Amino acid sequence: KNNHETITTERKHIKSTMADQNHKISQETFDETLLENQELFELSPEDAIVETISQFKQQGIQNIESYIITSHPDSDSGKQERQTRKDFEQHLNLLDSFIKEDGTVNLEGTSGGESLETASSKILNAIECVSNYCEGTFEDNGDSIKSATKCEKALPFLTLFHSSNSVYTFMSFLLIISVPEAQTSPSPTNEQILILNEICKVLTAIITPRRSSERQIKTLIKDKFVAMERILLLISFFAARMKENDASRMEAPETLLNLVRLACAACRNSEKNKVAFVRALKNSKQKFDNMNTVALLVQVLSISIEVYKEDSLERNVYLVSLMTELMTLVAVLCRYDDFRPDGTGGGLGIDSSYGMNVSSAHDHVMEFHRNGVVPLLHEISLLALTTKENSTNERATESNCMLVTEEAMVSLAGAALSATRAIAVNDEIVQALVAVGVLKVVNMALMMGVAKVDGEDTDSDQVQVLKTYKQQLTVSAIGLVRNLCGNDEIKTNLCLGTPSDPSSSSLHMVLEGMRLYRDNAAIQEHGLGTMAAMALRKPGNALRIVQENGPREIVAAMGKFPNNVLVQRQGALAVRNIVSRLVANPSICVTHGSGNLDAANEADIDNINVRDVFLDLGTEIVLRQITGRHQGSVDEAYAALRDLGCEVSMLKYDTETNTVTSKTQMFGEVKSNFRAVYDESDDVQNKIAGVAEGSY
Repeated sequence: KNNHETITTERKHIKSTMADQNHKISQETFDETLLENQELFELSPEDAIVETISQFKQQGIQNIESYIITSHPDSDSGKQERQTRKDFEQHLNLLDSFIKEDGTVNLEGTSGGESLETASSKILNAIECVSNYCEGTFEDNGDSIKSATKCEKALPFLTLFHSSNSVYTFMSFLLIISVPEAQTSPSPTNEQILILNEICKVLTAIITPRRSSERQIKTLIKDKFVAMERILLLISFFAARMKENDASRMEAPETLLNLVRLACAACRNSEKNKVAFVRALKNSKQKFDNMNTVALLVQVLSISIEVYKEDSLERNVYLVSLMTELMTLVAVLCRYDDFRPDGTGGGLGIDSSYGMNVSSAHDHVMEFHRNGVVPLLHEISLLALTTKENSTNERATESNCMLVTEEAMVSLAGAALSATRAIAVNDEIVQALVAVGVLKVVNMALMMGVAKVDGEDTDSDQVQVLKTYKQQLTVSAIGLVRNLCGNDEIKTNLCLGTPSDPSSSSLHMVLEGMRLYRDNAAIQEHGLGTMAAMALRKPGNALRIVQENGPREIVAAMGKFPNNVLVQRQGALAVRNIVSRLVANPSICVTHGSGNLDAANEADIDNINVRDVFLDLGTEIVLRQITGRHQGSVDEAYAALRDLGCEVSMLKYDTETNTVTSKTQMFGEVKSNFRAVYDESDDVQNKIAGVAEGSY
């Protein structure tokens, strides 16, 4: 099989090249050299360590500390650290012993004759131990390790996991269930499903950074992940089992959830992996009846909705979590988030003649749109926003399902809105979203996001989690409104409401979200971007923003995040668009477009001096002293100050000549070198002839 061959080929390549590597040393070599230097040069333990590291660096061996224990081998801490490392390597070797040369899983191990239960128990125990080491949760008696944080404790083991290429062993365990032969062969055993779930969980944790200190090593491990086709085959297999009317129907959602989470972790912040994942089935040697990755994900989404609606599984928490992760995967595939330079592994996986990263997000969006994801996004959004939390545990117990909490439904709504926003990239898709009712969904999401949480003054973990999910839902909802405002007619409806229902305006809820979550930079940026888009070319919308105290929120957001260039740029754009439209259109009553304009027309523009409104709030100071100091927002600050009627000029500083000049020169300000009269030189023909002869 294509994916089978990929993993097997990589494993064989790694084993054949590891022995030839001369840029790394073993722990034993380091220890022997350290003790020899200490004895030969009569050094103290500390000086012997420094001398040994320096010696190896002079030989071209770099980054020793990243994979070698550099403490003294005779010290108590050194002995403890080496024993811990040895235990970790033994667990990796045990797992590797269950993998055959062809990459398949041999549950009998190297000793042979073991029962399935015994082999499974050994594998699961080794997986758990590897997980504890790589997450820094293992127990150790070493004082130096005890004082370290979990991330600090995990870092050397993650480095060893990477240098030993154990990720290929873990990917091989994804082959523990044969697919697609499993369609006709006996169903996988409970042990096989349990091992598969644990492998997915541990791999997901290993390639998901918790802090910036882990990002580099975990990204290196992620770059080696090649099991895309294998994941998709397993997703297809368990999605089919979820429709069956037997016990597997209850087990399939959990396994699917872990597989989709692994896919999300593998694709996030890696453009190369996204392209490989989307193209996996297209590039496969197997025939899938014209099925591609996007079509498969849309199909799984449809099945999840269908099964969730049935009473027997209505409250199954795994189905809600599965739909949430599927929404997250759609958003990840349709958003560009890999900003690494090409030289550090940030390549695309697609050839670029320009030698730079080019996002594949637009291609993925269009493919999802062609496969009919828009109605499903709307259906899941409504499902999450309208389903009430189960009131008693009795109903969940009767159906043998876990209780779905309010936090889970709010999280699902946030993920669905985030995926919808990632899809809404052009007018065609925006029109399709409006046709299925996205405007109503947006208002419902905003109302849920800013709604008060029961007992929000308490410090209970459940309340804090719910507040976090509501904040994420508000981010997604306002972000979606911002994208929808790319269409002039739709943004007028969002700002003023429809002619038949003025109360359907979303502007008030957007401003309420900005007031409620003042410390959230993403909400502030999306809110400012929304107002900037609403006011563009629409003086009626600009007036409504002023009437709703939008200027106050604009200035407050810009003052709250003085170092956030994105917030500053969107704030300056909002100021400019609002002011320029109202100053240029004093007869605001004559406004074209849909929406309810009565409220906007009640106020005469003469009674609202929009410039004074902004200037009284201190907008000039913010634009000059904060926004104008950022290279990414200086142009917008200049335009906003100009439209506010403030004296402003842009200067250009030349570092070579140490001179300052006006960046924007108007015609006539600087004396031109243009010669009004052209006199032909008498020697022009001789010069032309001389140049022609010199060219030969």
